[in-house]
Amino acid sequence: MSAIVAKLNHFRMSPRKVRLVADLVRGKDVDDAEAQLEHMRKHAALAIKKLLRSAIANAEHNFQKTRSALFIQTLTVDGGPTLKRFRARAFGRAADIHKRTSHITLVLGERSEALRKKRFVLPEAKKSKEATTLEDLSQEKKKPETGFSPKELRKEPRGGIQKKVADMGRKFFRRKSV
Repeated sequence: MSAIVAKLNHFRMSPRKVRLVADLVRGKDVDDAEAQLEHMRKHAALAIKKLLRSAIANAEHNFQKTRSALFIQTLTVDGGPTLKRFRARAFGRAADIHKRTSHITLVLGERSEALRKKRFVLPEAKKSKEATTLEDLSQEKKKPETGFSPKELRKEPRGGIQKKVADMGRKFFRRKSV
């Protein structure tokens, strides 16, 4: 099977800015990614959304894939050629201006039927905490070696009184001298 690829070359934006958007949608289903890009306020989101729609169209037309099975397998943003300009500065000097461009490559993958079903399965309900047998009741009432029940241990802060004393000493010596 050939890869479902869409490319955007020479996009006039810094790769660093485009990667912020690309990192958010990489690995998502195409519907989820498109919805997220629709509501994003970054300029790069528009370009990536158009590229995603192009890749989806490629998949549907050229490979007869269903949209619901597709996800963003890889989304890479590489640097393109840099346009070099200069700005006049004081004392006859010039400062460089680098207008960076990006090459964006989007590859779609297809999730198998088993993985798609597995994604939407809700976790099993937790078992009820009620003890059903006499053995369960007796185990609940047992106290650990410390002599305190688990509830009493949870009420006591971490480290107990020794921690309070140590914290007080730290607070005292952390103060600035007057």
